[in-house]
Amino acid sequence: MTVEPSKGVNVGVTPAPPHNRETDRASGTPLELLLLTEERDEAQIVAEMRGEIAETYVYSFQQGNRTITNLAYPGVKEAIRRRGNVAIVPCDCCKKAYHVEESGDDLRAIVKIHDLKNNVQFLGVSTCKKTVPFAYVVAANKAERNGLRKLLPEKEIALLIKEWSKPSKQPATQPAWKDTSQRP
Repeated sequence: MTVEPSKGVNVGVTPAPPHNRETDRASGTPLELLLLTEERDEAQIVAEMRGEIAETYVYSFQQGNRTITNLAYPGVKEAIRRRGNVAIVPCDCCKKAYHVEESGDDLRAIVKIHDLKNNVQFLGVSTCKKTVPFAYVVAANKAERNGLRKLLPEKEIALLIKEWSKPSKQPATQPAWKDTSQRP
């Protein structure tokens, strides 16, 4: 999905991939761009485990003369939190929320997401190198992100990107909620 950010809006633009233009021949999408996106989401997953607050819900990369913009890992989670009515369906074979198995140097994760409102289910899958810190958690969270992302209509994603690309809507600068609980 390509959405141009508003003029003057900084949405965390990362430098364009190196000049090595190896491409995924099936889709014509530069492989480097896909890898940068995966690395960024892996870093956000690990940062969340350390208790850090997300810096942005949106990522943006330059690819030649185009700007590629989409929801980052925390953005997908926030979009689904707002939407609600979603459940994770336990795996049929192991009865766990996330099915994770080893395959050579990788961990492969599968998660089944159930949209309770529309009564549809999607699978989210991912892989993660075992050498990545917290590889099990990273693989499971990436699979969850991939499944949840399938529930979001493209039009809704475009609207959220537009909303969250505004500097005042970035999560680190303005929380979406205010704590009104009574404490002694």
